[in-house]
Amino acid sequence: MRDGPDRYPPEGAGERSRARAVPAPERLLVLSLALLVIGSVMAAGSVHVWSLIAVATLAHASAVVALWRRRTPLGSLSPIAWLILGLAAYSAFQAVPFPMRWVARVAPESADIWARALRPLEQGAPQFIPLSLDPGASLLEALKWTTYAAILVIAAMIGKRGGLRGALAVVFGSAVAVALVTIVHGLAGAEKLFGIYAPRFATPRWGIPPLLNSNNLAGYLNLGVFSGIALLFSDRRRATIWFTAVGLSLVVAVMVLSASRGGVIALSLGLLCLPLVVWAVRRKSGSLNGRSRNRTRTVALFLVPAVVGGLVLALLGSSEGTWEELFYTGVEKLQLLGRTTALIGQLPWFGVGRGAFETAFTPFRPDSGPGIYSYPENFVAQWLAEWGLPIGALALGAFMWLLRPGRLQIWREMGSVVAFLGVLVLLLHNLTDIALEVPAVCIALGTVIGALEGNARRLGRTEPGRGPARSQRQSARRRRGGSALLFVLAGSSALASVLLWDRHPAWAQRDELSARFSRTDFTRRAAFRGFARELGAAMIAHPADPFFPLLGGLAATQTPDVNPVPWIARSLERDFLNGRSHLLLARVLAKKGLLHQALLEAKLAAKYDPTLIGLVATSVTNWTDQTDRLRAAVPEGRAGASMLVALARALPSPERREQRRTLVDEAIGRDPSLAEARAFSIEEVLADLESKAPPCQGDLHSRCIATAMAHLRELEHLEHNASRPLVLRARVMDADRGPRAAYDL
Repeated sequence: MRDGPDRYPPEGAGERSRARAVPAPERLLVLSLALLVIGSVMAAGSVHVWSLIAVATLAHASAVVALWRRRTPLGSLSPIAWLILGLAAYSAFQAVPFPMRWVARVAPESADIWARALRPLEQGAPQFIPLSLDPGASLLEALKWTTYAAILVIAAMIGKRGGLRGALAVVFGSAVAVALVTIVHGLAGAEKLFGIYAPRFATPRWGIPPLLNSNNLAGYLNLGVFSGIALLFSDRRRATIWFTAVGLSLVVAVMVLSASRGGVIALSLGLLCLPLVVWAVRRKSGSLNGRSRNRTRTVALFLVPAVVGGLVLALLGSSEGTWEELFYTGVEKLQLLGRTTALIGQLPWFGVGRGAFETAFTPFRPDSGPGIYSYPENFVAQWLAEWGLPIGALALGAFMWLLRPGRLQIWREMGSVVAFLGVLVLLLHNLTDIALEVPAVCIALGTVIGALEGNARRLGRTEPGRGPARSQRQSARRRRGGSALLFVLAGSSALASVLLWDRHPAWAQRDELSARFSRTDFTRRAAFRGFARELGAAMIAHPADPFFPLLGGLAATQTPDVNPVPWIARSLERDFLNGRSHLLLARVLAKKGLLHQALLEAKLAAKYDPTLIGLVATSVTNWTDQTDRLRAAVPEGRAGASMLVALARALPSPERREQRRTLVDEAIGRDPSLAEARAFSIEEVLADLESKAPPCQGDLHSRCIATAMAHLRELEHLEHNASRPLVLRARVMDADRGPRAAYDL
């Protein structure tokens, strides 16, 4: 039997009655939550350690004060908060050192990586090792998750006392602030965030947003969009509705301009499902009356123009690159997901350690090149790889159970349904573009989930499962201190472990040691020994990272009487696809007179990292100029064709003309669509024409022009929007008919 309309209060009735007098402590709680949510995202998403420490300290302090004032016992804590704290504890457990022999029994692959970490330094394996392959990162993740639990507790208190409006207004206001900052930076042509922080790894497509990665930005704004729509359903003040509609337009516009395919698809699916959800909720609650229909009509009257206006703004601010990115059909992320399953299969039980994916994944990365993969772009794969199959699967199942719609009573209010739909949209997006590893995104998500759970408790359906008799026996002091003490212990231990253990993520230590390498004179053995000690500390902190032994190998090649091979070997053990390691090894072998082995390593360097082809070609032509030996360094496929052109360019002397022509013709035979080969062929013919060399003298002049024009037509087809074909055509016309024709062109 369907529930009757008297079972449910009128939409927004509870909010109107409470809005008359909001207690000062509640206002302070909302204010502290707003400071946390907005502050975390404005600090570049709180991805940097010190900004995260500041946000975590404030979050834990706010949660402790709120829990203490409300005399909240442990049994009254949200089950989701308990789950998050449990996962934080397990992340910290992964960083606890155990005897090597214990770890070797339960995680032999992890133990093997630890045992080999210090071999370049000729040191034995450490006696005590953690399960995590990046213990500092695991402790940092533990701090993140205790912070999320604190945020969720604060939002649940707000939802329990005042409904959804306060928490959703914070999330929506934060999204609007992010959109405004992005727009202002874009209009001003700013190159630094707030004029302070210059992006190093991200290249925003429109302006500089506080979340520098487009996928992270899109996920955050999508959650803000549905928080704003939920506010439209719960607010009846015209001024507020107008503000919400304008804010929605700005958020939608910036989200589309982020050019995140996953974000646009997820938002589109959510908006398409919204009318069906509204109809289903009205039918389920039995509120298909005139007032309900008028309310829905009012929301639609503001929502549709807001979304359309956002799309129009995005169209006005977009560029050709924006739409090319949106309609790009590459599926590389699916390949990345498949490689992640191989990592999970190697360390199935305890995982690589929470936060250790970046350094542990290098042997499994799917393609060649210098790229580093920090995440598998799928939060399910991330959890399974880092926590292991048992804990990862348990965490996923527990979240699905605790976030089920019936438990959260989302059908009781339209705002709850829309907010819950926003959570689903964000999670759907994170199956292809991970944003949940950014603290600011999870803080906003925890705010919405906490508000939903608190609101469900307000509606009287979800109460904690503690016995009343036990509660009555508790003293007031104990009731007051239970939950607050828990967060004091969790927050202080997580903060202390991060501050005492390691505040340097792998990428930060790479930068620090690279700068140290560039300013060190390694001709002195003492300088190398000091640098090696620093590398050893980094290799103990990140034993699976191939960068630090590679840096040691580079330093060793500059130091007399130091063998770089053990360092290079360790780097290749952890990342066989690293072209720079192969190139360094090739140079070492060539210096020892082992030319054949050096050419094979050079071939691997060009194959695994096409960006190194020019460097590889220069090195190879310094070792030999014999065509047959040069071919030994040429890989198969397109990389081989590019290598042949690079080898030809590295043989600039006039007497090498025939050799260069042979190499380039072979490159075109391998890959007729290689623009570099066509351009180089034209340049060679032009050099002969301009110098009046024998191949293009007299009657052979017209044949050279014809050859150049044939290559030019192919190049114009390959680079139809580039300036190079025009420049080369002008030069050919100058050589054929004189400068006037070239000038006219």
